[in-house]
Amino acid sequence: MRFAEERDSSLSRKKSQKSFEIQGILISQGGVNKTSLSVPGLKMEKYILIDHTADIGIDVYGASLQELFTNAAFALFDIITDLSKVEGKVEYKISISGIDKEQLLVNWLNELLYLHDVKNLLFHDFCIVDITDNQLDAVVRGDVMEEDKHVIKTEIKAVTYHCLSVVRENDCWKARVIFDL
Repeated sequence: MRFAEERDSSLSRKKSQKSFEIQGILISQGGVNKTSLSVPGLKMEKYILIDHTADIGIDVYGASLQELFTNAAFALFDIITDLSKVEGKVEYKISISGIDKEQLLVNWLNELLYLHDVKNLLFHDFCIVDITDNQLDAVVRGDVMEEDKHVIKTEIKAVTYHCLSVVRENDCWKARVIFDL
């Protein structure tokens, strides 16, 4: 899908600005602050949507690697649905591994996406119990999707390795992830 060429009801181009809107989220060329979090002495975004030619991307932030992975999962489901309607009735334990932090992040998000696609689950609470450079153990909470309650805003097909990065900058963690729509 090309954002500049798409004309369906879920995507409308703002001609006066170099930006576009997806399901009510305004995205500019430099990105948009979607959600913030407070760290003592520091105000940091959880994530920012970034402009990408055919897909959607996020820059994710965290004061720790654990918080970075939590915020990436939050961003994934915040793009998919309205998280205020997800209560947390269902709980899953997840254990994921990867050869490095980048593969671990992709495996983590793809596992959550798999549970969403196959078991119709929507998650909103992500508790990472333990994390290393190549292993993650977490408990996630959410709901089984109910058509009369939950709305899918954006369908995400996969988490990609395109432009993937996980880096530590100035005592904070940052990751870039591109989702295939």
